[in-house]
Amino acid sequence: DGVPDECKAADLSVAKAAATSLVAVDCVLTYTITVTNNGPDAAGDVILTDTLPADVIFNGASTGCTENAGIVVCGLGSIAAGESVLVTVYVTPTTTGGMVNTVEVGNCITDPNTLNNVATARGIVRTDCNHNCVPDVIEVELGLSEDCNNNGIPDECEADCQPNGVPDDCDITSGTSQDCQPN
Repeated sequence: DGVPDECKAADLSVAKAAATSLVAVDCVLTYTITVTNNGPDAAGDVILTDTLPADVIFNGASTGCTENAGIVVCGLGSIAAGESVLVTVYVTPTTTGGMVNTVEVGNCITDPNTLNNVATARGIVRTDCNHNCVPDVIEVELGLSEDCNNNGIPDECEADCQPNGVPDDCDITSGTSQDCQPN
């Protein structure tokens, strides 16, 4: 187009979303990242950098992305003005608690608005005692599992020495059995 790169401008923006904000530990979480070139010019050599949380295992990402020491780098090439590119990153959280994941986009020409070049997705990782990739709290809340003692743990995951499908502390409280594991 004859215009030197130093005279061009491309307002890149990035948005990031997790498939869910409440995820079960040891289950795959999918992040979807959208990079948009708001113009006015094409953006060349666009690079996306996704700094993963410390307590996740990287499982994979879209073509053109590589991971090293918890940093995913995606070479997106050129993005025309008004166009968007989607990137998907797959991780597995390994510990419970809060999780913050930040992504940044940049390129080789002037970006008139760098405030929209960073995006963050936040989530909470919860226990999954029966390994079905549904957080325990969701199972109980939706009625997928019983919780006779209201402790947030599905009954099928608690000690049941009878075994009658009812946690020991609920059996004892209801008077339907003796404490066969005094503790």
